[in-house]
Amino acid sequence: MPEWSADKFAVMSWEDWLTTDPMPTAAQLTQPTLMIHSDGAVLPDYTKKYFENIAAEDKELHWMETELESPYHQFKYYDQEDEVSESITEASAWFKSKM
Repeated sequence: MPEWSADKFAVMSWEDWLTTDPMPTAAQLTQPTLMIHSDGAVLPDYTKKYFENIAAEDKELHWMETELESPYHQFKYYDQEDEVSESITEASAWFKSKM
């Protein structure tokens, strides 16, 4: 579709996203939790702090290696084989271990 492009997004959608503070919700998360992130994805330090504040005892943070700086690695999770495959492998192992 021509209206979708790898180099364009709806800028007006970022204001709500950037002004929302989800940190208080971490203490309410009591279910087993898996997070997959990297230093090159959006807000890596915030993500680490959020993970630390998750109330669930059964939690895992899988940190992927990247040479890209934030936020450029973020977009690779959507369609790049290495990131997608590693994420699927980690998530599959996580869910299998919970069965």
